[in-house]
Amino acid sequence: MIKLTLALTAFGLMASQASAQFKGNIYAGWVQYTGDGTAQARVVINTDPANPAGTKCPDIRHGNTKTPMTLRSGFAPLGFEGVRVCVAPVDSTMVGMFVPPALRLPTPSTDPQKIAVLGDTGCRVAYGIVQNCTGDGQGKAWDYEAVADRAAQDAPDLFIHVGDMHYRETGTCDEGCHQSNIGFSWASWKADFFDPSATVFQTAPLIPVRGNHEDCTRAWKGWFYLLDPNPIEATSWPASCPGKNGAPLDAGGNDWSYTLPYPVTFDSFQVIVMDTARIDNDYGSRPDQGAVDQYKVEFSAIELIAEQAAVPSWLVTHRPFWAIASYGSEAAPKASPTDQTLQVALAQSVQKALPSQIKLTMAGHIHLAQQLSFSDGRPSQFVFGNSGTKRDPELGTGGVLHSNAKRALGRLGANTNDFFWSYHFSYGLITPGSGVWDVSFHDAAGQKMHSTSVAQ
Repeated sequence: MIKLTLALTAFGLMASQASAQFKGNIYAGWVQYTGDGTAQARVVINTDPANPAGTKCPDIRHGNTKTPMTLRSGFAPLGFEGVRVCVAPVDSTMVGMFVPPALRLPTPSTDPQKIAVLGDTGCRVAYGIVQNCTGDGQGKAWDYEAVADRAAQDAPDLFIHVGDMHYRETGTCDEGCHQSNIGFSWASWKADFFDPSATVFQTAPLIPVRGNHEDCTRAWKGWFYLLDPNPIEATSWPASCPGKNGAPLDAGGNDWSYTLPYPVTFDSFQVIVMDTARIDNDYGSRPDQGAVDQYKVEFSAIELIAEQAAVPSWLVTHRPFWAIASYGSEAAPKASPTDQTLQVALAQSVQKALPSQIKLTMAGHIHLAQQLSFSDGRPSQFVFGNSGTKRDPELGTGGVLHSNAKRALGRLGANTNDFFWSYHFSYGLITPGSGVWDVSFHDAAGQKMHSTSVAQ
């Protein structure tokens, strides 16, 4: 295999300090949970330019054991021709895992005791909205790597990313990014998510959630090639996203515009992942009827997953069920309740409400941290969509909500005396207490901004 330094020259990619230590041909490596609820190690390697079809995957070492990795797909989508993804199942017995020569992989826990939550992390370069990608944490600069590194310092044993990893879509860069990293290629994904996530990947396994920026009109190829929880069944890479706007399904009959809900079950709780990326609406202000018809059926599957588990559940989505969408400008902010599609779908479902076994819901999508509680039996809603991308306008000034934000909160039926929001770049931490989960929001320096408890 060629050396990493030669591969970087060949593909014009810049390695971060964190990934530079991984000698050989490895660009990134992590452990994530898959659609069958098991843990899987994944590494991204460069192909052999002299023999792309003959690219071989490395082994995982743990103790005196070697676990071979295999290619996730024998073909690559446009923009990913120079890299391949290797995978292997892993479990809690595989302590001290590494991929030679020096890529350390975290061991999955059967019962995580500290869970860190990130969301909406990419540097926004799209449709005239251009963020400074220097990552220095000043002003409106991209702060994801600082947030990720600080969250890793808290030593969680599980990360959940609630979606929107990729934002470098189209347009001209501001400071801190290279024009070659704009688009939907591996270079863009590497700069936007994989390089700045290096400490996350070394610290704990990941549950990734698909966001609307990974939907079928945006970064869907990278999502399915790199992070989707299910195997790639197609025999060739489709030119357009199967199932979107009437595009043919793939050879396996799969619709790539959404993924069915699935659980990841631990000893004391389970995470149910729901793909809400396909919803097509404007800040949640009107329901997307096509998605309503789909999701109202899926709520039956979610209820069955929750009821069959011996432990309580968390429901994780990208779009929140209940939150305040903030948009417009800083000078003239607007606010509305969201997400109308999920609310209508739930109201039209057989159940009419989330099952009682679901104790909390978490999401991103709104680029402000939020926590809402309810007195009518709905689980608390947490929004962790403020971990790096360009922030939405503030909901108020001096701790006082703007009038339109107050109206939105009232329309959601939330407890007005138990509503939290923050404009600061942040991440979440969840830890078990005595009969409760303690949920807290932390800024990029690790300072606790807010905490609350949710009954188990």
